[in-house]
Amino acid sequence: MSWLNPRRALSALRCLLVAGLLLGLTARAQSLQIPQFSTLPIEPGLREEIELFFSRCGFLAPPLPGRPFALYDVVLSGLTPSGPFQRSGVLFLTGPITLVGTDNGINPNDLILLSGTPDTFPEPGAIRFATNSALTNLLQARCAQAAIDFAFVGADPVAGRLDIVPDINIAAAGPFNQFNLNGGLFANVLQIKGGLMQVFFLQDGILLTGQIQFLGTGFIFSSTVLYQANIVGQLRGTGIF
Repeated sequence: MSWLNPRRALSALRCLLVAGLLLGLTARAQSLQIPQFSTLPIEPGLREEIELFFSRCGFLAPPLPGRPFALYDVVLSGLTPSGPFQRSGVLFLTGPITLVGTDNGINPNDLILLSGTPDTFPEPGAIRFATNSALTNLLQARCAQAAIDFAFVGADPVAGRLDIVPDINIAAAGPFNQFNLNGGLFANVLQIKGGLMQVFFLQDGILLTGQIQFLGTGFIFSSTVLYQANIVGQLRGTGIF
């Protein structure tokens, strides 16, 4: 994976955005099933484990009672201007959130990706991204109750694939969706404003692999900064809140 010029990346990702939108619009009626797509049984203690994990990171209890979920341990490998990075995180996958605060339609699946805390402890490759603000009720976010849809999501259940395209009209308005390219005192926190994330769920959902190419902008001054990483993961377990 090579470091790309942000302007060239923006042009390429605009093409990906159009393709992603078409995928989302044509495939939104289908969803990856949870937990049925996994061959692993529901773990009775997983909810308590997740709540403990989130509480240690300043999170609240999840706001989606009765909703099935799958939790993956993931590893992100990417490249920044200062060099490569590799970091761990979690990916929390749910069924569709029916409340929609925007006009980009109901997603077939929603997810939240967590690796570090970009706004308070900047590190190379740290990222947080949710497709719907209802999931950010896991965090004390300002728009948690609004259930604002931040992304177009297309699903191909046969291929086990999700295509996630941040809605360029609203994604950067979400205070939660952020990343860092560098760490330290002078590291910038970038708001995710566009791009593409593609995830494949393999072996009946036990494994996942994919790529992230997100575009970010500064809080005060508009910019175009590219975050790119490969993602691999393994299912920790499934459950129902």
